[in-house]
Amino acid sequence: GRRAADTSRLYARNLLAFVELLIDRESRSLAIDWDDEIVRGTCVTRDGAIVHPIVKEAAAQTPAPAPVQTPTPAPAPAKKAAAKKPAKAPSAKKTAVKKTAGADKKEGS
Repeated sequence: GRRAADTSRLYARNLLAFVELLIDRESRSLAIDWDDEIVRGTCVTRDGAIVHPIVKEAAAQTPAPAPVQTPTPAPAPAKKAAAKKPAKAPSAKKTAVKKTAGADKKEGS
């Protein structure tokens, strides 16, 4: 039951020891000694270049990935033109009603 607590304590102690390598005690600021064996062993990249020898070797052996080609979207299906219905000719009944309605107004004036 104590194994987890001991492991956690050991991990925290290791992290503290590593961070102390990176900090200047007098000025209490970040002062990385790039010549330190531990710092060199944990650094993977620096100034945009791979500096860790194992990672560098693996990167050299790995072929560059093929460029990702995004599929071109299929053209949108052409919209069918809505067939317009021919305008209906006014029915004789409506025409007659309109004429008589207008005639009534003329007569009343």
